[in-house]
Amino acid sequence: MELSIVAVQEDTDETIGVLWGLDHHSHAQDPEFKSEVFRDVFEFVLKTESEHVKKIFGDNTPHRTAYEPFYLATKRSLSHQENLEIATALEEENLRLAKRLGFKAILSMNTGPVTQHLAIKNRYERLEEIQINQFVSSSGERIFASVSDDVKVTIDLYWL
Repeated sequence: MELSIVAVQEDTDETIGVLWGLDHHSHAQDPEFKSEVFRDVFEFVLKTESEHVKKIFGDNTPHRTAYEPFYLATKRSLSHQENLEIATALEEENLRLAKRLGFKAILSMNTGPVTQHLAIKNRYERLEEIQINQFVSSSGERIFASVSDDVKVTIDLYWL
């Protein structure tokens, strides 16, 4: 996958981190899901990100305009410090990759404190902070209703 990054432990060849990236153009259509919950979560992500892409780039976003780091994960058995270092390295490589591939910007939905901090550290522009427990899906469900009011996701933009 050209838009994804894998961090590997040198001495063991074990995967210790991944960052899956997407070209917004390639996933802007509504996919079909068998799971209603996953469909609703993807609807939240796609609707929120697409609104910002449309505001910034217009209705017909061409290929290689908006790069989206869709998922970042590190190995749970590592220490907090090690995971933070891996997440930082993945984010730094993410910036280089998007630039090298000719994207105009990175649009990132950050769901946790580590990636939100990395966005600030790397000088992303904070576009929106969303209290997710207020989201109502097209099926009428508040799928995040049980999440506390202090849990927020951020939409952040980095111009390349």
